[in-house]
Amino acid sequence: MKKVKSIFIDSENQEVSEVSIDMTNLDELCSLLKCNIVEIAWHSSDNKNLLFVDDEGLLKNTDKSQVFFSFKNAYSPIIAGNGVIVGQDVDDLEEISTTMSVEEIKNMVKFLKEEDIHNMFLRK
Repeated sequence: MKKVKSIFIDSENQEVSEVSIDMTNLDELCSLLKCNIVEIAWHSSDNKNLLFVDDEGLLKNTDKSQVFFSFKNAYSPIIAGNGVIVGQDVDDLEEISTTMSVEEIKNMVKFLKEEDIHNMFLRK
């Protein structure tokens, strides 16, 4: 078991929190993200942190409105669902504890609802 300090971006509750995840157990990551398949959707500019998300996030349709998040810079993808940030050892390409703080991520994250996404792309 290899628990690493990670940051959970919870779009449903619009919260950012620290969690500890066993990165040798993919089921634990999938359980937290509520998914079957994960993908890396973002990395920090120094390549020392990765964002794992639900690969099928856009395909999920629930009774509740779809929830999204993005980072506040112009080049950030819009992510459907939740995310987990972990660190990356750039020499070994192995997941380690994140070098980022919860406060840092809180200041970077912008939570979006389905109507926000529609408004971004509809011409007025």
